[in-house]
Amino acid sequence: MKLFKTKKGKILLMGLGSTVAVSVTSSVVLYQSFPKSDYSFSYLSSSSANPNFITSNTVDRRNSSNSIADSNLKEMPKATPNAPIVQPVTPVKPVKPIEPEKPREQPKPKPVTPQKSQTMIVREEKIINGVKVMVTIKKQVDRVVNQYDVEKGIANLEPYQNVIVSEIINVEVTEELRKANVKNVVDTLKGNRPEGRVLKAFTSTFTEEHLKKMTDEQMEKYIRDADQWNWDKLWHRYMRLYKSPKAANFLNDDAKLRWENSTDEIHKWGEKRKFLWWVNHLNHDKFTELGKGVEEWLKKGLTLSPDNIYIDENGNLNSFSASPPKEFNSVTSRIRRDNMEKRAFGWDSEYWRAPGDIAEGNFPGWTKTDATSEHKSSLGLSDDDGVKIYKYKKDKADGSKDEFTEGSILELDASNDKGYQKAINIINKIKSDPKGIVGYRIKNMGANDASQKFKDILSALPDEIRQLELWFSARATNTSSLIALENKTIKELAMYTLGNAYSDNWSFNPLSFRKTKFINTVDHNVNWNLREERASRITFDTLAFDSIDYNAGSSDPYERINLGLRMVYYARNNEPIFQGGFGPGLNPDHSEKGNSYPVGLDFSRIPQIKSLKGLVFRDTQKPDNGARKIKRLTLFNNSDLFEISADELNKAAFTEHIDNHPMSKAKLFFSNGSATRQIKITGTEKLNGTGLSNLAFMLDIAESISKQTEILAESDDNVSTLSSSGYTSKKASSGGGLNII
Repeated sequence: MKLFKTKKGKILLMGLGSTVAVSVTSSVVLYQSFPKSDYSFSYLSSSSANPNFITSNTVDRRNSSNSIADSNLKEMPKATPNAPIVQPVTPVKPVKPIEPEKPREQPKPKPVTPQKSQTMIVREEKIINGVKVMVTIKKQVDRVVNQYDVEKGIANLEPYQNVIVSEIINVEVTEELRKANVKNVVDTLKGNRPEGRVLKAFTSTFTEEHLKKMTDEQMEKYIRDADQWNWDKLWHRYMRLYKSPKAANFLNDDAKLRWENSTDEIHKWGEKRKFLWWVNHLNHDKFTELGKGVEEWLKKGLTLSPDNIYIDENGNLNSFSASPPKEFNSVTSRIRRDNMEKRAFGWDSEYWRAPGDIAEGNFPGWTKTDATSEHKSSLGLSDDDGVKIYKYKKDKADGSKDEFTEGSILELDASNDKGYQKAINIINKIKSDPKGIVGYRIKNMGANDASQKFKDILSALPDEIRQLELWFSARATNTSSLIALENKTIKELAMYTLGNAYSDNWSFNPLSFRKTKFINTVDHNVNWNLREERASRITFDTLAFDSIDYNAGSSDPYERINLGLRMVYYARNNEPIFQGGFGPGLNPDHSEKGNSYPVGLDFSRIPQIKSLKGLVFRDTQKPDNGARKIKRLTLFNNSDLFEISADELNKAAFTEHIDNHPMSKAKLFFSNGSATRQIKITGTEKLNGTGLSNLAFMLDIAESISKQTEILAESDDNVSTLSSSGYTSKKASSGGGLNII
């Protein structure tokens, strides 16, 4: 209260009272200004608002007023819509343009769908060794051709089936079957079968009188100098029984008495004379039992091979090998089919041609006549140009549809320069007027000159050829001309030599055979004496590629090479020509991973390829087949330096795709041989661990360089990396080394 007694307090009190009075007066005046009947306010808006919450146009709003509610308005009756009237329109038929006649396309192989597995196993009655038995067999299904390979043109135009017979799963062995096998073996021992006649003739020359007159020294010399092979075969056949206590039990009665008489003169002879006497007095009818392991063979449908039989210490019949019945023999049946159907001049046989018949151009079941004189004028032939025309006529036609019974072959001796020079002109004349000439045989290719050119001659050949035989000299294994055949449709191609048919130097470009239906591998003859000429088909274990197979300007420069690799490793790997030196696996048509394949790779004709970078060795379409590995690699080089970039070395894939083992070392060759003495690593890319591994691998398998080789590098970093890794390395400027001419 003291506050209001002071002068300041009184002034504050008067100000506060004035403020309250003014506020009350203003409030009363404002309140009285509003109308008393309507305490509301209104507003104006320029936008049009839809007063209807129901969006449907089917309600009757004629008696309605604006409201925030729809007041339970009823829907108007729905009108039945009128169906639109469709006027009939007469379509105008388009005029079909006249298309030009399409060129005839070669048939492409169609993928084959295998039979269902439940239909593959069947039980049937079959005849084995002349005896009816119940056999459980697995039916063979057709090989499935991958559509990818068809589209890429690397599948065979006529899909090839390697195995065309069923597989025996089990045979219900009967006593009759056992006796039939015993009879076959005994007949062989007696010399009554072809397989036993040679040994029977050998032993028959040693009569007892002959053996008495010979000394042991004379016998030793005769066998060593004249007939060691037959002696060894006879000894391995009988020696187990001969050395056993039961040796006398299988002799005829008189001989048994003499054998058991230790004083008989035969016991004074040397072992060879004594053994031959014993063999000549055997009673083969006493051999009546099969060995223990034979029963298992019989259950598998196998028959004792008469040429490999032996007698065990108990007098039981055995064999070093067994073979399936002819009906189930996958090898002989394939050869027979190839001879009958795949050859240009076919015949019904499971045997191949002898070297003499191959060299002379003879085919069993065909009569060959020299028809050169008939074509001499039209083709411009002379007596000394080495060109011949041979006409072949089938001895006995079988009357089948489209049977081929007659045709001629032009034979050119490439070692005759006159014929070689006019070969293309002759071929062009034949293309204009074939006159029954359906095949070509070119002999002595490269025999006189290893650099002899054949690409132009092969390019000139017709686009469709029934048979082509190419004879390469073993002294000139260059087959680069084969690429000229890539777009030619050939029924049968055969490649022969008179020399070493197994050399690793033989190679082919697989793309050469894209349209070749059958490559003959049947005419195979082993040449044990390389100094003697012996005609045989060539065994190829190396793949080679040409400069046209590398497309530097493409997004995938390796496409053609990878197609060639796939063609051999997988797409056509069931064909013998693409199986290298070891042949098929157990299931060549359906499990390619078990088949052999060429293990050499030759890039000596493609300078741009320095490694295995970018190459595909796995089966991209059938992963179960895994991947292939090579054993030999040849790279181009024409300098003392082999140059490879650090980037490529990092991606070289040597360790991944080359198989190297101490017992079978891999090999890296350069096209200039031992002239390559150094390695130069180009570029500034840094070598990584993989690159160093590839380098070490390359030095380990290379023929002309080693880990001690000095390595040049353009990058200081790489010089340092190499030095710290134990290599002798130094800085190199850009540029090559000494060129080798």
